[in-house]
Amino acid sequence: MSLTSLANRLEGLPLVLCGPILRRTDDLSVTVWVALRRARVVRLEVFEEKPGGGWGATILSAEANTVRVGEHLHILAITARGGKLSWGRRYGYNLDFAQFPGSATDTAGVGDLFVPATDNRSGVVARTFEDARAGLTYWPDGPDRPSFTLPPDAAALGGGHPLEGLRIFHGSCRKAHGEGEDALPILDDVIHASMQPEAADPRPHMLLLTGDQIYADDVADALLALLIDAGRTLLQWPVEAENETLPGPGFRSEFAKVIGLTAMFGPGGGTAAKSHLMRFSEFAAMYLFAWSDVLWPEPKAIPQLDEVFADLPPEGRKELAADFGTEVAQLVGYRAALPKVRRAMANTPVYMIFDDHEVTDDWNLTSGWEREVYQHENVGGRRHVLNGLLAYALFQGWGNTPEQFDRDKVAAPGARLLAAVNLWMGARDDHETAISACLNVPTYHGAKRAKGEDHANILRWHYDIQTPGFQCLVLDTRTMRGFPRGPDDPPDLLDRQGFERQIQNAPLPKVPADMTMVVATTNVVSEPLTEMIVELSGELRSVFSDTGDAWTGQSAATERLLVELANRNATGPEPLRRAHFAIATGDIHYGFAVRGQYWAPRGGYRPAGAKWPDGVPLEVVFAEFTASSFHNQASKTEMLHHFAFGAGFDEQNLKRLMSASWLGWRMPPKPSEIEIKAENPSLIEWLNPFPKLALAFTALRHRRISARAKLLSSRPALLQLDELPDGSVIRRPPDWIYRLDFMKDETPMLLEQVVQPATGADQARAEQAKSLAAAHRTYAEHGAGRIVVGRNNIGEIRFDWDEDDKAMVQRLWWRLKRGEPARPLTKYRVPFGFQIPAFPKPSYPGAQ
Repeated sequence: MSLTSLANRLEGLPLVLCGPILRRTDDLSVTVWVALRRARVVRLEVFEEKPGGGWGATILSAEANTVRVGEHLHILAITARGGKLSWGRRYGYNLDFAQFPGSATDTAGVGDLFVPATDNRSGVVARTFEDARAGLTYWPDGPDRPSFTLPPDAAALGGGHPLEGLRIFHGSCRKAHGEGEDALPILDDVIHASMQPEAADPRPHMLLLTGDQIYADDVADALLALLIDAGRTLLQWPVEAENETLPGPGFRSEFAKVIGLTAMFGPGGGTAAKSHLMRFSEFAAMYLFAWSDVLWPEPKAIPQLDEVFADLPPEGRKELAADFGTEVAQLVGYRAALPKVRRAMANTPVYMIFDDHEVTDDWNLTSGWEREVYQHENVGGRRHVLNGLLAYALFQGWGNTPEQFDRDKVAAPGARLLAAVNLWMGARDDHETAISACLNVPTYHGAKRAKGEDHANILRWHYDIQTPGFQCLVLDTRTMRGFPRGPDDPPDLLDRQGFERQIQNAPLPKVPADMTMVVATTNVVSEPLTEMIVELSGELRSVFSDTGDAWTGQSAATERLLVELANRNATGPEPLRRAHFAIATGDIHYGFAVRGQYWAPRGGYRPAGAKWPDGVPLEVVFAEFTASSFHNQASKTEMLHHFAFGAGFDEQNLKRLMSASWLGWRMPPKPSEIEIKAENPSLIEWLNPFPKLALAFTALRHRRISARAKLLSSRPALLQLDELPDGSVIRRPPDWIYRLDFMKDETPMLLEQVVQPATGADQARAEQAKSLAAAHRTYAEHGAGRIVVGRNNIGEIRFDWDEDDKAMVQRLWWRLKRGEPARPLTKYRVPFGFQIPAFPKPSYPGAQ
């Protein structure tokens, strides 16, 4: 490969390669993460804003040394403490960088974030003060330093409820060469708009990144070429354990198979793993390229086909040309928006959690997968997971739970990890062993998993966030899974200990919270039309589709999740307990919202070890908000966006597809207690002129019958009420009932768009407005994006918290046309009332 190496331009780059990224932030501490090309002593200061503008005294501060990851890569998540911030107030921060005492003078920048380049040193963030200020702040419309606003308390709102002023953004699934325009930069525009004098909405208070912040298993060939070079340049390791014989871009699929990775290799899979990240240096470089444009070459210098595949003959390169060119074009668009991503993440507290693509597609999918990949002899498989998980810990996890990485507490698992990383150079040695122990990477000997470290000695990935009136539980559903069935069967996303540690024993809020929201990286409830299409295609039979890696499917684990969350939040004296909660999720590359209501006269499903009262009636209302993807839309999601529940659906079919009701029993009903009539072929089977399609619907009916019988014989036993054949009778009352309603957009219709006549210099703007108006009309007339949003999007969550009408609202921001500004075009409002006529308690045949 003959591309121009990063080594040739490294010394001309600023000190800060990535960041600053604002991480965990509350009234007692502020954490900021940075990545540098030289070791530095870093000082963080947080200061208050004066009532008339400008900055006042420093309230929180800290000083810490960076951690050496490689010769030219030093990172730090620094946490300032020592004072108390006020809820609802705006604060600024700055970082100052100094060389280690006694170290040789280098050419990288020193001083605060805004120090420009000189003849002898590079700039800290940019070559000039003006570029640094433009890149990190919203001056002159906003503060001249990176800043944030804490969520309000009642006092900040003049006595109003704190939830009324809380503004949360969330999203997932951001692939560098994904289709469409990246939606994460939309947050930068939202922050900027909130600083205008006429702004009606408050500044965003937090950003929840709910999984797949990078795609390790689906990388553009040209990007992998850049990452290999950048990783080697930055780390300067003599050799990584994967060695130099690892295949290059475009040729890694077979290697991934050899070490047991299932990435994109299930039925219908393709070649997405052709440039799978493998080395730790590649994972580290990917994060730097995902959140900053500093290391990227200019668009014209992105490696071309003949550079990446110089060893292929011309005819081989010709076969790859079309896909390669498409990937590069998508990378150019992604790179162009990175300055907005960087600025938004410097000015909004960011919380993160992995899903699967941070390591590899569907990692820890089944017990069989674990046994193969973590087998003692499979050095490559275990090392691969270590590389991905270590990169996650350093680039994402550290900022979520900085207390785990406190180097003053040498026994803390994060502190031990940083000490080992500081000395590691990629070899299989004691440092790697220490890293593996902190990360709890398993080892199997045959079918037996070797005993790992005690729970107190390993890093935990789950955590909570607390603001006035609100608590968010961020779940880890990758590393605490249960496998109660066969080696190739779908897992329970949390095992018994997972439920205990992440929900039952989660910290109680310091001040009682009126809303608990859970971040689940995969859907608890999936949109029904898509599930029907997937089932029709037969893909549900394969565990290697994403449907085998989700809560959906009404399993015992799903039922347990609902009652665990309900009973954690239930209030009210006997004889009735009531609760509400919310779920934020992503993963599936389209957005929607669900309202669920749960009635349980005896308390609902009761798993072994349940600690809540038994036999007490329970009622629950919950919301699920899905926002996905940031940058991974595809033709399938576009079809959903334009045609799912569009004008072609009649009201009866729309109602059927937008609602589902379920009955549940702790113990399976006896045959005499339930009578289900035979399900006759549908008209679509009898009259369909296409034999193959008719057979597919017949197979779907048989699978539905089989699945129904299986669920009814399980513990707990479940039955979907909507799909019962006519004449069926339920003689044994269910122990619980719940209904799921898929919400419809409440945004006012935008059929009328007035475009003012224009001439001359205004003509281009007029044409743009005319084009946008046409898109608005299409959106309003045909229902595109009114229930399912299949274009790249970012979600906004707000609260309507009137005492008599409590509700949560999700707005999905997306673009009507490429190149147009994003808008909150889809609005879902989920009310939490228990007696709403539009959502009656389902009745079942045989009810008394």
